[in-house]
Amino acid sequence: RLKEDYDGAEPSGNSLAAQALLRLAHHTGEEAFREAAADTLAAFATRINEQSVTVPQMLCALMESLAAKSEMLFSGEAAELICRSRTSSRMVISPSAATGPPPRCVRISCASNRPTR
Repeated sequence: RLKEDYDGAEPSGNSLAAQALLRLAHHTGEEAFREAAADTLAAFATRINEQSVTVPQMLCALMESLAAKSEMLFSGEAAELICRSRTSSRMVISPSAATGPPPRCVRISCASNRPTR
């Protein structure tokens, strides 16, 4: 079957795959995911450059690949407040590693635009 290479009412699978690969690369540190995302973006370079209006979700993936990633670390009461309000935020929140900061700390990665648990 033919796979569409444009984002219609629903984003194309290629656009979503590129974004998912970038997020996996960021959260796991696996370079293979980043390379696969770069290959996907390269495959659509002509479309992005000449008809970018047809692939808005792919443009989001491209922007995500170019954007600097950041993390914030909160501890104590601030961490508890953030954990309670996280449903309304667009941050990835995960408990700190055992070798990392004290147990009451929460690490927040602002690289993703969807909440995950």
